[in-house]
Amino acid sequence: MDTSTRQASVSAGVEVSLVRGGLFYRLQQGLGLLRPNHWNLGRRIVIFVAVAWLPLVLITAVVNRAGLFSLLTDYRVYSRLLIAIPVLLIGELLMESRFRMVMGHIWKTGLLDAPELEELHGTVTRLVRVRDSFVPEMLIVLLMVVHTVTSFRGQVDTTPWLAQSLGGELQLTAAGWYAVIVSASIFQLLLGVALWRWLLWTYFMFRLSRRNLKLVATHPDEHGGLGFLGLTAAAFAPIAFAATAVIA
Repeated sequence: MDTSTRQASVSAGVEVSLVRGGLFYRLQQGLGLLRPNHWNLGRRIVIFVAVAWLPLVLITAVVNRAGLFSLLTDYRVYSRLLIAIPVLLIGELLMESRFRMVMGHIWKTGLLDAPELEELHGTVTRLVRVRDSFVPEMLIVLLMVVHTVTSFRGQVDTTPWLAQSLGGELQLTAAGWYAVIVSASIFQLLLGVALWRWLLWTYFMFRLSRRNLKLVATHPDEHGGLGFLGLTAAAFAPIAFAATAVIA
């Protein structure tokens, strides 16, 4: 691999993203929520939270005013819509920055010889094609629908804003239907897409582990020169926090 080719590979390794792509990402771009070099994080958090939570308040206030207090004091709503959704959106930015940092370090530090670097570049190219495919995220949506249809009734209780007892059977209120169809779906979609991107990164790391790495036993990071890989753990922290906050 000559100098110019290697420089091109380094540039590609630094610039590639396993986050900026896919059906959901392109949909947000089409709606003007994202720009190529800007996440518009504050505006996206406000819009996602407004779509997921504000209609619940308005519908309950208009249709079922007696249930408004129970909605405003329901910790489950706050953990899912006002904590988990913003955290998952922030997590996209953190995942993007950490993944690029680690990938750029791999390309720049001579951890791989030229043939190994070229092989890894081929892996990245394949992952980008998979990232941009509409199939994985359509499967995520399908799993969301199946999960909602098969499990939502088991989660219905006598919380006034969510459901009412009619003829001895609990029936969802208008706000309850919105929560099941829209609010919960937004959270599940963000979580599913985040886990999908993490799966792409996990595969990339697996392929990296199969390469002939030029490790240095005396490297000051005390991990043979691989200590920088510890940076990726922080990229997964928002996903774990959002999921466990909702479960808790």
